[in-house]
Amino acid sequence: MREIHYTPKRIFIDEASVGDPLTERITSAFPHVSSEVTKDLQALVQSGRFGRETLFLTRNRGAFVKRFEPSKDAPPCGEMFITPILNCNFRCSYCYLKSYLDFNSIVVFTNMNDMVKEVREKLNEGSAERFTTGEFSDSLTLEHVTSTARTLLPLFAGSRARLELRTKSSRTDPITSIFDDPSFEGLNDRLIVTWTLGPAEMIEREEPGTAALSERIDAIAQTTKSRISVGLRLDPIIPYYFDAGAYEDIVSAVALKAETELINRIELGVLRFPSGLIELIGRQSPASNILKGEFVRNLEGRYVLYRPARLRIYREIIAIIERHLPSVPIELSMESYDTWENLGLEPFERQDDL
Repeated sequence: MREIHYTPKRIFIDEASVGDPLTERITSAFPHVSSEVTKDLQALVQSGRFGRETLFLTRNRGAFVKRFEPSKDAPPCGEMFITPILNCNFRCSYCYLKSYLDFNSIVVFTNMNDMVKEVREKLNEGSAERFTTGEFSDSLTLEHVTSTARTLLPLFAGSRARLELRTKSSRTDPITSIFDDPSFEGLNDRLIVTWTLGPAEMIEREEPGTAALSERIDAIAQTTKSRISVGLRLDPIIPYYFDAGAYEDIVSAVALKAETELINRIELGVLRFPSGLIELIGRQSPASNILKGEFVRNLEGRYVLYRPARLRIYREIIAIIERHLPSVPIELSMESYDTWENLGLEPFERQDDL
């Protein structure tokens, strides 16, 4: 198996997190890993001395739930994101967290009761149609330890909203096993597990430590066999690795192996760089393949592929999807209304069958 499962080499525990059930669960899951309680965990995190092999446990003193801010002129996505963890153990070359977070270690927030309370309040307000845990970390790589999805999913009972998990992992057992518990009966339709997919060569070169393409497709198939909805993210589409034949192989393999009526949607997005990231990658890896392409700076400061090239890529992939998965809704990531309409797509406001 290609995926590297995460085991920390050291754990630092914020004094405020001592005694939290999640703290106990994590330290019990890694009994041979050295752990240390500290009074000034924030200083340690921001010192830059520690990488992903160091796990920090602390309490979130800010908001757990925030709304996605759409790009200029883009349709609203109707989503909010939940932040149980900061940073990811995978090392994707294009990851925007490199320019967003000023540390490399992984931070887990242990005050889960506060997170539950906040999510419940947002659900009661009808604030969003999807809540994702995969914005600042991979949703599955630590689920077997944190049980975040298992904790949150009951909140969605009777709601029109869904909990979404975003991942490049193949570790489906912590999710599919939830429904072995009779108390979760009927909640599988409140859950979506969304996999990022791309050509095998791209995954091998640009997404080290993640599950291989074949493993992800097998995980998608297994999840749908458990009657859990899935999403597909062909995002980012990296121009250097774009090959219509490779994407046809991906989509046709999913269509062949998965229960296609449980594919909730397919999201497309061509590689773009937030302010600062393209410069950072250029300094660290000036010959990187992900920089190859005609990228221009847009009005929001992002570097995006020249629009005619983006449209060509989108048209080719949309044609592939329409051949193999014609009934699955397609959405675009961070693209304007004009781009949606140019491609013959109806902006989601929203098309989810909730």
